[in-house]
Parts: sequence; C-alpha cells; structure tokens
Amino acid sequence: MNPYEADPLKIPQTDRFTDVLFYGRYSPRPDDFKPDARYISCTSPESLKYWASILDRCDASIRIYENTDGGRDVFALGSVVIKSSHLKACLEGRRANRDYSYADANEVEAIALAREPLDDVRVPRIYFAGKVKDRDVLVQERIPGVGLNIAWQYISQAQKMSFKQQARTVLRKLHAIKPSSSCKHRSYVVPDPDPIDHWGIQVLERDIIFSANDTDQDLGLMHNDVSVSNCIVDNDRIVGLVDWEMAGYFGWKTAGEVHLKIRTPKKEMFAALNLSPERLQDILFWNDLYSDDPVPDMNGRKTPRDIGRAVWLGGNTYYAFGDTFCFDDGGEFVGARNNTIAYVPDPANQPTKSQYLESQPYVSLHIPHTESEEAYENEPEHKKNNDRVTCWSFGGIIEDHPGSKQGWIFFDKMLTHGGTAGHHYGMGVCRVTAQVDHRIKAERIVGDNMVFGEDEPRFGSISHLCDDDGWVYLLGGKDPQPPFDLRNLFTRIRRDADFTRRENYEFWVKDGEGGKWVKEYSNLDELKDLGDFNVQAQGAIIKCPDLAPEGKPYLWFGVNKFMANHLYVACAAAVTGPWDVQDLGEIPEDPDGKSGPRYALYPNPRASRLEKGEMICTWSDGGQMGGKVLAARFWFDLTENSGPLPPQDGPSQDRSGFKENLKNRLQNLFK
Repeated sequence: MNPYEADPLKIPQTDRFTDVLFYGRYSPRPDDFKPDARYISCTSPESLKYWASILDRCDASIRIYENTDGGRDVFALGSVVIKSSHLKACLEGRRANRDYSYADANEVEAIALAREPLDDVRVPRIYFAGKVKDRDVLVQERIPGVGLNIAWQYISQAQKMSFKQQARTVLRKLHAIKPSSSCKHRSYVVPDPDPIDHWGIQVLERDIIFSANDTDQDLGLMHNDVSVSNCIVDNDRIVGLVDWEMAGYFGWKTAGEVHLKIRTPKKEMFAALNLSPERLQDILFWNDLYSDDPVPDMNGRKTPRDIGRAVWLGGNTYYAFGDTFCFDDGGEFVGARNNTIAYVPDPANQPTKSQYLESQPYVSLHIPHTESEEAYENEPEHKKNNDRVTCWSFGGIIEDHPGSKQGWIFFDKMLTHGGTAGHHYGMGVCRVTAQVDHRIKAERIVGDNMVFGEDEPRFGSISHLCDDDGWVYLLGGKDPQPPFDLRNLFTRIRRDADFTRRENYEFWVKDGEGGKWVKEYSNLDELKDLGDFNVQAQGAIIKCPDLAPEGKPYLWFGVNKFMANHLYVACAAAVTGPWDVQDLGEIPEDPDGKSGPRYALYPNPRASRLEKGEMICTWSDGGQMGGKVLAARFWFDLTENSGPLPPQDGPSQDRSGFKENLKNRLQNLFK
C-alpha cells in the first residue's frame, strides 16, 4: 500500500480510516468545488448569502469530523475544508457557547506570518472567516496530500524519524519569527482576554501559558499544535501544516511543555492494555518532538547528555553517554548521572534512536559505585557541596569475541566538586554481561582497585582496537592538566586474558627510532608517543582495509585536544603508527539550535553503509545546558571536483567500482 495514496477508490478495506475515506486525504480533481473569487475574504450581504449557500451543500455525507461537545463540525467539499456548526439546530455541550471569532482571527494572522518562511511547506489559504446565520464559520484551502496520522500505519520507523526531524525544522523556522518589541509576554498572535472561553483550552494549558511568570526569553512564533494529524505529507516530505488557531508567541520550552502535557498521549493511559513495548513506543513516538536531542531517548523524556559513543555487546548495539541530566515525565529535573548506557532496538534502520531499559526517570549508572564510593557521596558535607565520584567511560566495550555476551570496559575514576575536576585515581576495568532483556550488568570485580595508577597514562580511556592478531590495543593519554602532557600512548593485552591483572599487559616503549613491546616500564619517558597522532583526543580507531588506503588499513575518526571543532581522520600501516593525520574541516553546527564547542566525535561503522562510502558519526555539542549529542552521515567523495555525496537510500544509482574509487580518493588524501 502506498502510504501517500489519496484516492478514496484505491484505499483497501484494511485501512484504519475506511469509515471516513475523505478524512486526512485529498487528491484534487478537475471538477472539485472551488470558491468564487468574488466572495473570498468578503463579508458583504451578497457574500454572506453566497457562503450560506455553500453551507447548504455541507451535509453529513461529506462531514469528516463530528464535534459531539457542542463545537464545530468539519466538512470536506472539493478543494476546501469548512468548519461550522450549522447542522446542529441547538448547541449543547461544553463548547456550546464558545466564541470562535478570536481563534479564527488568530489563525488568519498566524498563517500570514508563516507563509513566506515556510515556502516549502504549504499553509492553507483562508477564504472566509465570519458569521453565517449567527454561527462562526471558517472556510480554508484543502491541501493535497495525506495526513501523517493516516500514513503512519504504512510507514517505517526510519520514515517516522525523518518526519519528526522535518517537523523540528519547521518549528525552528517558525520560532525564528519574533514578535514586535512591545510584546514582552506569552501571547496568541491575536491577544485574547479569555482563552478558556474563546479557545476552549484546558485549565492546565492556561496555567502553563499564562502563568504569573509568563515571560520567555526566547519568544517566537509557535504553531502550538503540531500533531501528526495536522501535518500533511507526500513522498516522504511534510508538504503542508494546518490548524493554526492555537498559534502564538511562546518560548521553545513552553511550547514543548504544552505539547507533552496536553497534545500527546500519556504512557499511563495504556497501563491496563498490556501493550507490547514496541506498540507503546510507537504511540508515544511524537511526544519528544520538542526535544533538542537528535540522539533521543525513546521514553519520551527530556534527557540532555553528552558523549554518545556507539558500543556493542552480545549482538546488541548501545550508546554510552557521559553526563546525563534526568527529567521525569512532567519535565521536572530529578538528578544527574555521570555515565549511562541506552539500548538501540533497531540499529539498522534507526541507528540514533535509543532507550533506557528501566522505567524510573533517574536512570542507573552504567559503571556502578562500590560501597566506599556510595558512602563518600552520601556524607552530608559531600552532598551539600555536590562532591561526586565519577567513572568516565569513553573507550568503548571490548567483547570477549565478536558477538560475545561478555566483555570488559575501562573507566577513569576521579572526584568532582560541583563542576570542578578533583583527584584522579587511575584507570579501572569492569566486567560487563549482556542480559536476556538486553540490559548490561557491569561488575566491579576488583572493587576499588585500579589497573593503572593515578600517575600513569589513562590507557583505554580514548579507544581500543581488537586486532586480528588476538591482541587488544588500548589507547590513552596522559593527564591534560598542567604541564599539559599531550602524549598518546599504547598498551595491549591478549583478548582472552584477565583484564584485571596488571601482569597481562604489555607497553609500547621506545627502541631507537622505533618501538617495542615490554612487560613493564619504570618511567613515562620510556613510553613511545605517537607523533602527529598525540593531539587526538576523543574518537575511535577502526580497522577497515576495504576502505583504507592501500597498505594502511587502520583508520581514526575523532577530534583533537584543542577543542578546534574539526573532524580529523588518520590512517596507518600499523596500529602503533606512524599515523598520517588530516584535518577535514569544521564539524557541522546544530541545524536546529545554537551550537557550542563540538567534542567527543565517534564513528559508528556497524550502522554505516561502508560500501557506499558512508560513515555515521556522533559528537557532543555544548550549545545547550546539559549537553547534546548530534549525529550525521558523512560521505567520502567519489570523483574529482564533486561535492558531498547525496544520501544513498536505494538502488537508483550505479555504485559499481565504489570501493576502488574510494581507495584512490583516500590514497590521495593521505599521501
């Protein structure tokens, strides 16, 4: 079934909306009714007579929505949509006395403001807004296409995510439209003295928008009702946005709170239905529309966080996050964690969508605390000063073997005092196991003991590589604090060894002009640094001979230690170097908000279409309080003098010879 089929004659009986075929679907026909241009936006007696005759044609056969609460019904007549209560001889119900004139005037003005900025998304033309036979009537253009709520039953998760991102882009464009300088408080476009009576909004919505503190620093135009039913779609694009009566000048957070608390379903509504997790997630999918996190949590809660490194265990994909700021379903802050991990249910189709596998909003630490660490944090004085034990875990999970349910993860243990770094204890290691329910159990099997001491390099803190020779190579740096030792250094261990035992490690040390592996070293100056690779900070080493330059199968994607906001790619013939490092330019800024320092960039090769030259990367952006993880697909150039490759989602283009061309391109890049 084509999800964008708008011809009622082609809709199958299994469609969820077969009882109202004209609802949410419109495919123009030559003989469709079109309003007489002489009477558009006109309220003369002759015009009112004309619009009354049009209402006479609106009977139950073309009614696409019946308001049983005393409000207006909705009719689809050819190329127009008509809102009117004329079929009700007597208005009864909660909305029986509602004055729609304020909302209609608001819709007219909001659409006029939005039309030009949303040049690629249509907004309906208003043909008439006024009273006919003492009833408020609104006649507007019917935009061709299908309501997203109609198409929803047929589209994939990847398509749904794309529509959410498109909707966010629309919201950002609208929010850039600012009110006049005289507007200091939240307001509808057309101010209303009584929004409950005239708009019919709930008391909760009134309290959110028009509270005593009704001033937002970021006032801008908001549609304020971007539900899936108000998005008109076609060919995987949002082509129209309707129902602007709730539009006003609000802050992003305020509009997001209305969306979450008023416009969208709540998880507790479905508690008694025993729905599958997948079905419940689909129902709640649109709830996080106003989230600033492009790598969102599927629980629908606000979750600012950073790092966002893809890791793998037991055939599952996860994201390992750093600082994670937890909010409950009502948007209230409940606490912060310094390391968390979230499961990715569909890494092939939705590689950036993850979820915490626990119901409580204050999610658990990925690297658990020992009893002594818990006792330290629970001391009253430490609680008062926000003194914490942090276990940063940025180097990824090392599987015992590919697909293994068990593995190891290194962590950098230190104290933090508020936002200030304190004592560094060294590098520890946890044993991790993938559970049947996809959760990861991490065990501190040697308690408070560290594998590498506080004066040693932070081996395993940057990246690791499980090579074909059976060794695991662990990359780490020295303390970046004064005197700013920028060296990156290597240790290694057999993949099947016990990672908690120091005697199982070997260290890469100087040996004339080269290097060699030894079991022990006595001082840092014996260790061999990595030359041009020293200043690389956060990223990952991968081995990818099919895509790498000939003879240099080891690749690095990451950022440097100077917060330059640039993407660096490097290659080498051996994991220990020498490394050819190239600056590929600035990491993209956040297209939907203010960008800050961009750091902690990690490739995700298992979710990338490497055969098409694609590498998905995630990175952290410091543009918002609490952090944000962004994601993008990067394509390597195939041909000389061409720009970035377009997304390759299907077999429409011939990609023959790609790997050979890419090798040549990378060979030139690194020569």
